[in-house]
Amino acid sequence: MIVTAIGLHKTGQLSKGLAWTIAIVFFLIGIGFTLISSLLQGAPMQ
Repeated sequence: MIVTAIGLHKTGQLSKGLAWTIAIVFFLIGIGFTLISSLLQGAPMQ
């Protein structure tokens, strides 16, 4: 997440706040996909 934020700031020429916001959003989306995936794997098949 830190590398993503720094990369967006340096190469994308975004402000630090916007770069960190985007990096955190990507991180939260990744956690969401992982949670949904683990819930679907544990669900009983009918």
